[in-house]
Amino acid sequence: MIKGNCQNCPTAESLFSLETNSCTSCGAHERYLNEFHSCRGIKYSTNVDAPNLLVRNASTYKRLVDSFEASKAAKLEDRLAGCPNEQPYFNGKECIGCSQPTPLFSLDDQLCSKCSTGKIYSVETRTCVEVSYATSPNALNLVVTDIARYR
Repeated sequence: MIKGNCQNCPTAESLFSLETNSCTSCGAHERYLNEFHSCRGIKYSTNVDAPNLLVRNASTYKRLVDSFEASKAAKLEDRLAGCPNEQPYFNGKECIGCSQPTPLFSLDDQLCSKCSTGKIYSVETRTCVEVSYATSPNALNLVVTDIARYR
């Protein structure tokens, strides 16, 4: 009620503040919790489906997935929210995105990274792997004395 008159807030997402006697909403990184009648900060986690996740070993990724799944059963204020697709990585403080020259996100270090020289990113293992080079026997200007040996 504002100045003795009933007041409807303009949208279903709007909240009415008794402290300010006005319509309000939760901040960008908050959600409304009925049991507390207040907005509480969202606890973010790296999006488990995000591309370019870099790990030192498979157990790091498994821990991320396990903690995210376990939080689904927790009380609402303890649940983790996956970072949005535009900024899918959580660095311990906020959701961020990674781009060149460091397009990978290291789950172990919680920062944007890249593979060292001589290595490339493997989507299957989420690790940097050694590059294997091989000369094609069909390459132009290739000089060999016994081509049958290479076919």
